[in-house]
Amino acid sequence: MRSIKYNIILVISSLCILSLIILASVSYFISYDLIMKESKSKIIAESDKYSEITNEWIGEQGKVIKEIGDCIQQMDTNDNKKILTYLQEKTKDNPNTGGIYLGFKDKRYLDGTGWIPDKDFDCTQRYWYKDAVQKNKLVYSEPYLDELTKKMTVSISEPIVKNGEIIGVVSCDFKLNTIKIMLDKVKPVNNSYTFLLDNKNDFIMHPNKDFQPTKNENKNVNKIMNGKFAKILNNNITLLKDFDGKEKYFVTSKANCCNWLVGVVVPKNELEKPLHSLLLGFILVIIIMLVLSILLSLYIGGKIGNPIISVTKLVKKTSNFDLTSDTSCDYLLGRKDEIGQLANATISMKSSLIELIGAILEESRTIENVVNTIKDKMSNLNEDVKKVSSSTEELSAGMEETTASAEEMLATSQEIGSAAQSIAEKSQTGALQAGGINKRADKTKKVYKHLRKKAIKCF
Repeated sequence: MRSIKYNIILVISSLCILSLIILASVSYFISYDLIMKESKSKIIAESDKYSEITNEWIGEQGKVIKEIGDCIQQMDTNDNKKILTYLQEKTKDNPNTGGIYLGFKDKRYLDGTGWIPDKDFDCTQRYWYKDAVQKNKLVYSEPYLDELTKKMTVSISEPIVKNGEIIGVVSCDFKLNTIKIMLDKVKPVNNSYTFLLDNKNDFIMHPNKDFQPTKNENKNVNKIMNGKFAKILNNNITLLKDFDGKEKYFVTSKANCCNWLVGVVVPKNELEKPLHSLLLGFILVIIIMLVLSILLSLYIGGKIGNPIISVTKLVKKTSNFDLTSDTSCDYLLGRKDEIGQLANATISMKSSLIELIGAILEESRTIENVVNTIKDKMSNLNEDVKKVSSSTEELSAGMEETTASAEEMLATSQEIGSAAQSIAEKSQTGALQAGGINKRADKTKKVYKHLRKKAIKCF
């Protein structure tokens, strides 16, 4: 049977452990939610930051082309030499460009790199020319893999307008290597990476070679991995299994000038790493609080259980009629709580029991004296009864003797009657016998009277 002290310790410890687990679980989930929100916000901010940098970089290149276009509009468009010299200078001044070139409506073509096309080359049929003329504004081409440099390149084109008429288009091939180097350095957490999508959701850059564009085709986000990556286009942040089978958060932000998407990919386990320290901290706190709760339960259990155990031992000792002096519970008498009341009541009960047993012993002694007195009287009475019994026996014997004498007298009387006739004849003899009979009759009478007196005295 478990003691009350053990039960108190068990109950308090269990409540403390349960409370700690509930508190730790609630705190952990709240902290998990807050940390994850904060981590996701940081990743989104990182993605927004680099999409803005990308947007600014592309926008700056657009400004360069726009400025070149504005300068050419101020020149004599028939002065090929002057214009070519200007294009060559601008090509050298801009390290990000693969060449600045100009196509006229009359199919003239000037290239800042010095490249001279074949005679059958028609610049007006090139995509950069037709797109700028069609939209009549600064346009960005779809990124493509340059055959010579093997680098991703984008063409930015600006129509040249004079007197309200488009007379040509100036264009520049900008290498995206600068953006690639910049985005490759983006590492919000370990094992994270970035990618870039164009306005048609084709990959411009990605660390996985299977997703990178080739000479013959571009890889569209809607077609790779059975189309499951398409979700990243509709959500700012998405949790998906990446090409390596690991769960990762995909965060995308748009570069508005060209409608490209800058993506940041972060492994879920890396994002949750701060939670591991938090969880370890919670476990450590739970262990410390558990130890403290056990110590507290031991203290409270001892504070409550030990007095009850002491009182229980005193009650058990008293129940076995061991009423010897016991001061084990005296320290509880000053307490004002229920335990103090219990100790006082137990000690009071023991004192009352001692008094009761004392009174019982005293009454027992009195009863013993009375019994002894009765015993003596009974002995005397027994002696008297024995005497009465003896007298009764003597009386019975006397009565038997009297009866015998009476029978003898009856027989004698019969003899007398039968011998009446001979009385006369034997008068002498009869007189003598009559005298004897009288004596016997007197004697019997005396004996009868004596026995009668004794019988009366006895009863």
